[in-house]
Amino acid sequence: AVGNIVGSNIFNVLMVAGLSAAIIPLTFAPAFLIDGCIALGAAILLAVLGYLPAKKIKRWGGVVLLLCAAGYFVYLFLLPA
Repeated sequence: AVGNIVGSNIFNVLMVAGLSAAIIPLTFAPAFLIDGCIALGAAILLAVLGYLPAKKIKRWGGVVLLLCAAGYFVYLFLLPA
């Protein structure tokens, strides 16, 4: 299930960006780099939590992931427009 979700998300992002760039050239904002690093960090955290000895994400791991998501949302809301 995780592989399907990750693969689908990667395909959707690349397909939408590719089609959009084929129609209208896209500009690259430095903020995209920050978001990409956060996404990469979230993927690494998920992989680490998922491959711990029990191969399950425990309750505390879910709390960590939710806190990270909440922190990212706070970052987005506090980001100047």
